[in-house]
Amino acid sequence: DDFKKLHYPQVVKILQENLLNNPDDQNSRLLLATAYAMAGEQQLALKVYREAHDRAPNDTQVLARLVAALHSANEFDEAQKLLDEAGQLQLSDPYLQRLQLDIDLNRNDIDSASDALERLVEQDPNDATLKLLYARVLVLRKESAKAEALLTELKAKFPDSIPVIRAQIRFYVQQGNMDKAMQICNEAVERIHSAVAYLVRAEMFDNLRQEAKALEDYGQAIAVEPRNHIAWQARARFYSRSGRIPEAVADIRQALALVPDEPEGQKLAVQKLAITVFIASDKPSLLQEAEAMLDKILNDADNAKKKYPEFYVAKARILIRRDTGPAVEEARRLLRQVTTDFPKYMEGWVLMAQLELSKDEAGKALDIATRGLAHSEAKPEDGDSPYKQLLLLKAVAEKRLSPAVAALTTLPKLAEDYPGDVGILIEWADAYARSNNAGKAVDLLRSKKGSFTGPALRRCEIALAAALYADKQRDQAAELFDTLIAADPNDPTPVMTLGQLLRKEKRWTEVNQLLNRWRTTNPKDAETATSMARILAGSGDREALQMAEDQLRMILDENPKAIPTLVLLGMLMQDAGRNEEATRLNRQILEMDPNNVIAINNLAWMLCEQASPSPEAMKEAMDLANRGVKLAPDYVDLLDTRAVVYYRTGDMAKAEADLVKCLSLFPDNSPQSAAPQFHLARTYAAMNRRTQSLEHLKIALRLNRYNVQLARSHADAGRRTHAIKVLRDALSLQEEMDRFKTGFDPQDLVDVRPGQDWTEAKLLLDQLQKGR
Repeated sequence: DDFKKLHYPQVVKILQENLLNNPDDQNSRLLLATAYAMAGEQQLALKVYREAHDRAPNDTQVLARLVAALHSANEFDEAQKLLDEAGQLQLSDPYLQRLQLDIDLNRNDIDSASDALERLVEQDPNDATLKLLYARVLVLRKESAKAEALLTELKAKFPDSIPVIRAQIRFYVQQGNMDKAMQICNEAVERIHSAVAYLVRAEMFDNLRQEAKALEDYGQAIAVEPRNHIAWQARARFYSRSGRIPEAVADIRQALALVPDEPEGQKLAVQKLAITVFIASDKPSLLQEAEAMLDKILNDADNAKKKYPEFYVAKARILIRRDTGPAVEEARRLLRQVTTDFPKYMEGWVLMAQLELSKDEAGKALDIATRGLAHSEAKPEDGDSPYKQLLLLKAVAEKRLSPAVAALTTLPKLAEDYPGDVGILIEWADAYARSNNAGKAVDLLRSKKGSFTGPALRRCEIALAAALYADKQRDQAAELFDTLIAADPNDPTPVMTLGQLLRKEKRWTEVNQLLNRWRTTNPKDAETATSMARILAGSGDREALQMAEDQLRMILDENPKAIPTLVLLGMLMQDAGRNEEATRLNRQILEMDPNNVIAINNLAWMLCEQASPSPEAMKEAMDLANRGVKLAPDYVDLLDTRAVVYYRTGDMAKAEADLVKCLSLFPDNSPQSAAPQFHLARTYAAMNRRTQSLEHLKIALRLNRYNVQLARSHADAGRRTHAIKVLRDALSLQEEMDRFKTGFDPQDLVDVRPGQDWTEAKLLLDQLQKGR
């Protein structure tokens, strides 16, 4: 970095002048290429190395540098071609041989790599790194005895070498000899007693699913070397995998404080884990911190040259979570950039396909997955990998577009390539069910379930129970669900699966009975019980809504601090117009979680929308809205709420600013933006800007009609409560706009459609409320 900042321009200028005066000066040419490489100018370095090679094709030093540069640039085909030519010319150099080895390993050419390693080890028998690599290749060639002998020899020479110890452990784990692997771990801890020795054993315990012992050793590693950032980083990774995010956050903060600035790769590794952990927390403050860290990394002039694709993908993840129109488009742009600049980086293709599937763009997802797979060099035998994820995403996209075709083509082939993956089998069965072939789904799952054991078998049987239900074999389905629930009363999966099946048929009493059964068996599992209650809450049926309320209150009797339960109950109360109760519940939430932006928004809205709000209520609403926007600057509901508070308190300029930002965050023509559009029209009217007011009123009137279509879609999908809410809000908004538009000349609104839609909307609302 210092070279680039202080000396790079002068060095390049001098070397270019040397070559101008003496084009045959190979030393200056090689130094110039090296300078370009040090500055991150990879393509310029390659250009100069190629020129040097063209002038001296038999110079092994030049050839070695060119091949190394090509290898760094992932130009493996050109590098291999040059090495093949060198072999024909009988140009032999140990460095060239090592470069050939790197290419062989990258291409998974184990036989050629083994031959190269054998020659290199003979040339330099004291190179322990080469011998370790040779041992690993021997294992891949299933020459276990030879590999074990080589590792034993290395252990005798370097008894305290952690790479050797790790290689031995890996060897015995691959051989299935866990006792021998653990013995080596114990010996390392007793002899070396360092942080890294404890970390090696902790990883072994972790692999054996002995989490308590693993955690103890991670703690010992930190106790032995409390200023070793690697120990804190390792335990943070363990906590993250275990779902213990608060502990992971605390540990990764320690690692961030301890890791030195150099080498850069070491610091970036810690930052990468920190970003992953912060994103997993789903807390607005930590998401903001992760984004700030990413922006600093991506905007760094030196890092920009190197372009770390994983950081661009992480940034895209944060933008996708924000789920505003501009954020999603920026995520798409970043992912297009990653897949263009790094087409072999499969994680970029995976996230891009996942994004389009989440937006119901199955055709786009299929195209992305297909293009990504064309760049992959992986094979089915490589196991679980982004390549496999991309294959599955392609299959899921095809299933959504044409389930019958996917059931006969893509998914059977995928199941053949990955016979041990029960998830793929379930997708295949689902494709049959979606194409009205539930019987074939049943036959498929029955024929394959004998291939699985343990959790995979249970997943297969849950899918089979669902397929039986879809095939109208209700008695067999009920019997299998009962068996599965009784076999593991603490597993919510069969309960939630059956609950969703009952929801589709509006069998609310049975959903309620199922929820009673779960709640009685698992009184402290508020999460699953609340998810089940949400099925009832979404029914739109008066009796089911009362069941949902009763269930939520019973859940809170056992779990009074269950915030998601309180949030759902508060929303039920607010939707039912029971604002006093909803206000009390939201205050209760904020006492336990002051940063809960949903409760902040709901409480602020109810305070400012009272019939005659007091000055104290308006002040509290403003304080809440300000706090919420600080926590979640792009939360559109909160921006709209604060704008309404500003409007009611007479601060039109600030109301306008919030509404303009709020509307910029919606996708084009979003029905949900009808209310903010009207609020902006109303604000402009108060500012005597009638032309702009009329413009936004027309937009709001047009978009609000789409809410009727949206409500029908929700109702058709079984989300009746939400459909009722959308219709109520749309009708209320329309009434308010009808009153407001009387202030304009009717001629200004001649192009606005008459209110026929609203007669139909009232009829639809009445039908939904009566359960029709």
